[in-house]
Amino acid sequence: MDSTKCASRCTCTSKNNDLAKTTSGDINNSPTPSFVVSQRTLTVHAEGEVTSEPDRYTLTINITSIKLKLEDAQLSVKRRSDYILQAIRNHNFNNKCIKVLEEAVRLPASVNNRDTEQESHQVKCIINIEGDEMEKVLAIKNLLVEKMDANVVCSAVGCYHSPGHKAKKCEEAFKCAVSLAKAKANSVTQSLGVQLGSILNLIEEGRAVENKDTQNYCIDIKNYCILTYTTTVSAIFEVLPIKRRK
Repeated sequence: MDSTKCASRCTCTSKNNDLAKTTSGDINNSPTPSFVVSQRTLTVHAEGEVTSEPDRYTLTINITSIKLKLEDAQLSVKRRSDYILQAIRNHNFNNKCIKVLEEAVRLPASVNNRDTEQESHQVKCIINIEGDEMEKVLAIKNLLVEKMDANVVCSAVGCYHSPGHKAKKCEEAFKCAVSLAKAKANSVTQSLGVQLGSILNLIEEGRAVENKDTQNYCIDIKNYCILTYTTTVSAIFEVLPIKRRK
């Protein structure tokens, strides 16, 4: 489950240096900023933070068979791969989510460890699946562990953040920071009895993507792969005096 968190600090200044008073710091802890009547600006530094689970989950299935005849090894692998592929499709995975790679290797008699001097053949089939729901991928793994023999080996379920997902979360963090900057600017101007004007300048000061929790890998792979997307912005707003009725 994704979450959003924001923080900010603000600086209030005047362009009229002869009359200006300046107050800066955390808006929640600092004294109320002071303004002069003319040509004022308000600078707000805000940080948007979005925490997100991975959006892609993967599983690798290895099928291996060693027979004296290549055709027998291929048939053994095919029977298992047909069953596995049908099980995957029954869990609503389309062909775009499935990749299959097969290879054959000739083994010398010493490797085969049989009471014969004949060469044998090893056939391997690797099936990779990828989906956006961990529960579906895990269900396939559990089914294969229960139904298949030792010739079928499943990897641990993996996960990652796709490039499109990362870009989306960075954009959400940026919007969060901008939204907070506007909210804080409004809060300051309302408390001082002045009017917030248009935004004069908006700068994205930095972005960061980091994994802040690596303690729960064996418990929950989602927690292990959670990333925090952070964006910091600096916004300068025009501050206007409230127009009094004549």
